[in-house]
Amino acid sequence: MPIIRGDNLKRFPEAQKIAGFGVARYRKGEEAVVEPHFHDGEELWFLVEGCLRARYDGREITLHAGEALLTLPGVEHEILE
Repeated sequence: MPIIRGDNLKRFPEAQKIAGFGVARYRKGEEAVVEPHFHDGEELWFLVEGCLRARYDGREITLHAGEALLTLPGVEHEILE
């Protein structure tokens, strides 16, 4: 199984449904607010450590380390804290 990275995404036909991906790092006490928005494709958030407060489809949620959230196309979401 190949490791898929941002710079080699187009080399793997099985990954063609992936529009792109990235990594974001937020630290406690730093401003980590992402305004409400939506995407044309899916987005997967996986929390490595700490916790993250967000709003997804009008509902406030909290993710903890080891949890993931799949945002679906067209569904508004934002990071609150």
